[in-house]
Amino acid sequence: VYAVTLPGTDEQPQASAQLVIDPESNTALLIVNGMPALPEESVYQVLLIRGTEHETAETFRVDTEGEGVLLVNSTVPLRSFDAVGVSIEPEGGSGQRTGEIVLLGSIIN
Repeated sequence: VYAVTLPGTDEQPQASAQLVIDPESNTALLIVNGMPALPEESVYQVLLIRGTEHETAETFRVDTEGEGVLLVNSTVPLRSFDAVGVSIEPEGGSGQRTGEIVLLGSIIN
């Protein structure tokens, strides 16, 4: 396994995350911190990015300390993606990203 860092973007520069990846698996563990809690009608959503395209994955919320842990699942091995991001989306998530990307980092090891 290996970990990659997802730094905060200009939208949330204080935020960061570690994505712990098993390169032979379709799952990874996302550990976030420094992220503000969102209004009830919004959630954070994981984006699996390949080139100019992306797939949306799980949604999550953070605790009052701005921390959260999430198991990220994909239909294909995660090593096939170039990057992982997190965006702010409406409750229930979006099929395509509609909100600002707040975390973004390369997945390539």
